[in-house]
Amino acid sequence: MRGKDLRRLPAGLARALLHDAPARRHLGHWLRSLRSGSNPLEDPVPLVTYGALEWLEAHLDPDARVFEWGSGASTLYLAARVGELVSVEHDPVWHHRVGAALKERGIDGCRQVLAEPEPSGPETPPELVSGRRRWRGLSFERYVASIDGHPEGHFDLVCVDGRQRVACGLRALSRIRPDGHLLLDNADRDDYAPLRTALAGCEVHDFDGLGPGQARPWRTTVWRIGGGG
Repeated sequence: MRGKDLRRLPAGLARALLHDAPARRHLGHWLRSLRSGSNPLEDPVPLVTYGALEWLEAHLDPDARVFEWGSGASTLYLAARVGELVSVEHDPVWHHRVGAALKERGIDGCRQVLAEPEPSGPETPPELVSGRRRWRGLSFERYVASIDGHPEGHFDLVCVDGRQRVACGLRALSRIRPDGHLLLDNADRDDYAPLRTALAGCEVHDFDGLGPGQARPWRTTVWRIGGGG
C-alpha cells in the first residue's frame, strides 16, 4: 500500500499498517474481511494475525498432525494442508456448519469432536468452569479433556482458540512432540498470562498486528515446546 493510500485510513490503522509488513502483504484480504456480511467459512483463512498466518504457511506440511480447540475458518484451512486434524468445538450449531463446509469442499482429513459444556459440580476445578455470561456455571471439563485420548508427543501443532484457553494449553503440553508447537490466539489478554508464565522457558514468537475480520491489532503467540528461549 502506498503512502497516499495509507492517509485515507484512520490514523491509528495507518500507523498499524506502517509497522505491520505481514498485514500489508495481505492487505486485499484484510479489507475484504472487514466488509459487512463477510463469512469466514467462505474465505477459509485462520482468524489469527497475519504474522502468525505466515508462520503457519511456512511450517505446515502434508504429514503434520494438528489438534485445535475452536473450529471455523482455521479448520478448513488446516484440514486442506495437513495429514491429520482433530478439531474440537463446544457449540453444536457451529460444529454442524463447519462440518457442512468441509463436506461441501470435499475435505475429509478432519475429525470433528463436539464437546458441549455440562453443569459443573462442587468438585469441578475452577479453571474448567466458565465465567462468561452465556456459559456461566457450566463446566468445560470434557472439552478440555478431549485431547487426552491421544498418545503423548502425538501432535506437531496444537492451536488454542476456543474456551478455557489456559486450561487447554496446559493440558496440551504432554501431547505435543518434542520441538512441536503450541499456538495461542489473543495471547495479549490478561486472562491468558498464566499460560505465558508456565511456558517462560520455551522459545516464543509473538506475532502482533492485524488479522482477518478485525480493525484493531492483537497478538497471536507460538511457542516451541521443549525449545529453550
